Amino acid sequence: MDVYAGNNKKMLNMLILGILKKYTDSEHLLTQQEIIDLLYKNHEAECDRRSVHNNIQSLKDWAMKYIQSVGAATWGTGNLKTLSFGC
Repeated sequence: MDVYAGNNKKMLNMLILGILKKYTDSEHLLTQQEIIDLLYKNHEAECDRRSVHNNIQSLKDWAMKYIQSVGAATWGTGNLKTLSFGC
């Protein structure tokens, strides 16, 4: 699946988020190339390193806005460490 065809490009950040949730934690990180490989293996989605980087940055921006809207006390400071996504 070419993620640049049609509306599939909009799904790339959700596919990346799913991979990060499934394969990473504070002790197990993924490189951008590993994410690209997993995107293809799991979803037959092709993309480049820059797309992975931009989508991860977008996810980080969204997460920070969410934390600000609910308040850091509600979110918990331990969860802030996971925002690096290992990339």
